[in-house]
Amino acid sequence: MTGKDQENADEPAWLKSENDAKIRMETAPLIDLEDSEHDKMENASREVIKENPSQQQSTYGALSQDTGKDDDDGKPDSLASKALATKPHIPRQNACLWLFHFLEGVTVIAALCLLATQVIPLCYLPASEIPAKIGILSLALKIYISAFCVLFCLVEAGWPIPWIRSSPLLQVYISRGFLYSFLGLICVEESTSERIKDIVHKTADELHVSWAAIFMQISSWCFLATGMLYMLLGLCCMKRVRDRLQQKEKDDWQEYRKAIKEWNDLHT
Repeated sequence: MTGKDQENADEPAWLKSENDAKIRMETAPLIDLEDSEHDKMENASREVIKENPSQQQSTYGALSQDTGKDDDDGKPDSLASKALATKPHIPRQNACLWLFHFLEGVTVIAALCLLATQVIPLCYLPASEIPAKIGILSLALKIYISAFCVLFCLVEAGWPIPWIRSSPLLQVYISRGFLYSFLGLICVEESTSERIKDIVHKTADELHVSWAAIFMQISSWCFLATGMLYMLLGLCCMKRVRDRLQQKEKDDWQEYRKAIKEWNDLHT
């Protein structure tokens, strides 16, 4: 026996060429059965798609539904159906953005208090006696302070006034804080002079307290403090952070309104 015959003798029986026909006859029924099962599954899937056009053939050959219907186990079979099955939640407010809104609210309150300290004393005097008792310069100062207080309230409230929105002097935190602190410092000096004037006129009454001057002084110091804080935030470039958080919150609320509208349409 040659070396080649020895190698052929060592080969398994199913690798020998004379057994190919026999193996093919034995495996033919299995191959035909597998092909027939595959054809049946293909035909069944085509029939289901014809009966329900909303069903589509997925990339992997399985049926996927886009309408959000439940499967046999009662569970949604798509992410869209899971999202619509539960009511959308209200977007959460960012804590940093809440702090910015809190600062804006405190600034508005301080500005309104300053406005009250300038306007209320004028309401107790007749119009003809105002220039004589208060003085022209003091009256002009009160008008200027009142106008700035109204302007700063509009800025903090975010009113859609074009020239306010486009003014860098009012929108940049450093310049805004500089204006606030300057107005607060003027009001502090005014409150001090008002308190001294009231004390001089009420020397006979030792228990007299100038509550109006004290209220003006407290409001002035609060407004001065907010101005200093705005300048500090401007140095830290926090205006960009605030605008970014505000825009994100606006986008989240728009998505929430859209989602809640779709959810209401689905469940009505």
